[in-house]
Amino acid sequence: MINFLLPLCLFLLPVAYLSVISFLIYSRNPKKIENKFAAFILITIAGIFFTEYAKTQLSLAYTIPIAKYIEYPLTFLSAGVSFLFYLRITHYHKKMSTAMQYSIAGLTFTLYMLTLLLGRGYRLFHGVDMHGMWKDEIAAPSFYFFVLLLFLLSFSVLGIAIQALRQSQNNLQRKKYSLLLQCSVVYLSTYLFLTILVPVTQPYLYISTSVYIFPTLSFSIYIHILMRKYDFLPSLRRKYEILFEMSPVMIVLLDENAVITEANPAAYDLLNWPAHSTLIGEPYIQFIPTANQDKFLSNYRNNFGYERIKDFEYTIISKALTSKTVIVDTDILHIEGNKQILAIVRDVSQRKKEEQYMSHLARHDMLTGLPNRLSFETKLGQLTDGDTLFEGTFGLMLIDLDKFKPVNDEFGHHVGDQLLHQVGQRLTCIMEHQDMVARLGGDEFVAIIRGNKERITSVSKAILQQITTEFLLDGITAQIGASIGISMYPAQGDQATALVRQADSAMYVAKKAGGNRFIFFTES
Repeated sequence: MINFLLPLCLFLLPVAYLSVISFLIYSRNPKKIENKFAAFILITIAGIFFTEYAKTQLSLAYTIPIAKYIEYPLTFLSAGVSFLFYLRITHYHKKMSTAMQYSIAGLTFTLYMLTLLLGRGYRLFHGVDMHGMWKDEIAAPSFYFFVLLLFLLSFSVLGIAIQALRQSQNNLQRKKYSLLLQCSVVYLSTYLFLTILVPVTQPYLYISTSVYIFPTLSFSIYIHILMRKYDFLPSLRRKYEILFEMSPVMIVLLDENAVITEANPAAYDLLNWPAHSTLIGEPYIQFIPTANQDKFLSNYRNNFGYERIKDFEYTIISKALTSKTVIVDTDILHIEGNKQILAIVRDVSQRKKEEQYMSHLARHDMLTGLPNRLSFETKLGQLTDGDTLFEGTFGLMLIDLDKFKPVNDEFGHHVGDQLLHQVGQRLTCIMEHQDMVARLGGDEFVAIIRGNKERITSVSKAILQQITTEFLLDGITAQIGASIGISMYPAQGDQATALVRQADSAMYVAKKAGGNRFIFFTES
């Protein structure tokens, strides 16, 4: 009875287990090469266990043929495919040519089969050791050459796992490759332990060499765990879980009170939330600026479960108290009978900064930082537009620098640029918030000064005083002046082009009169 039950438990139960999980792995995604490799490894290991069962049940004459032609070819084939499997799941196959991958994987199996085909198989074993139902082939020295190759292949697999763990780029990969490394370590350490244990205990206790196949069972169990827990061979549901975990954008689930019930790793990064603490159970309202919290919560509760949001832009405050501009999309999910809001939140802070910078560049002079011609024309158009005429008065002032060209020619463009920059700063200091000063180009500036003629006169005097004051430029002092022409709105018209033309005409008169003065346009 024992001769029937013990082999059944030791060998046939693993065969059943390995066959079932081999089928499950393959059926999850039959088109994926990793599934095929994993299923093949497990079914070959199942075949190895079945050969051990067969040896216990058949006569002595079948022991060496079974070992020679079935068990060890399956062993070497399984080891080679395991090598290919490790390459695929760690993506190391991309660093090695296909020919090299299959050459290394199939070396032991190929040499072993050549040995059999060349009729040298009789040199691999030289007898059978029989103890009751246990029948163990006695390996010849030449067989240990193949054992050595098998160990080298196993250690190369261990090296792949170590390198993959070292180069893992995120927490999920580290967990996966750590388990993969454990798989190799457990297999090799168990095999080495048994290799030492069996010879040492042989004089006192007989242990069949069949125990050498049990490390392959631990290897198979690890593959099964990898599939179920970290899913190198993903099911459809697990694929979505991986997308949730590895998404570069924040994904959260919220209940009817806007309390977070799920959050992916990207949410912790965006919200600057410490990794050792959990976001689950935290109210999302804490990340909304204080002034907007009541409105946000009221809208959320009123629209909960009814309204989807697309590309809604707002501001959040992270745990580190940094303000970030985000765009959110939401959808409504029904989970175990309860409504929840799935929110996908994208950080667009950098994009907004870049847009603002590009917009600033488009409307401002790069050298002085003042508004440019486009900004000036837009502002003047707003004041003189026929539908929204400005009801007050303002002076349009064209400012042309005197003696700028000699400074630029004598000391170089870098000094000229410094001079223009300082002129811009001095003009800005004179202006009030309702005024505008811009650079048209070259050494020409323009200003729109709100107020009556007396204020325009006062500002013009201040400009001349500022511009005639010496400039210190890179250790060089320079003194210049300015010719200013002024037209008044609406006394001299309400058309933008006319006002510009009139101010330009007055500025030309000031220049002809010797410069360093301001002149109001007159019809005469």
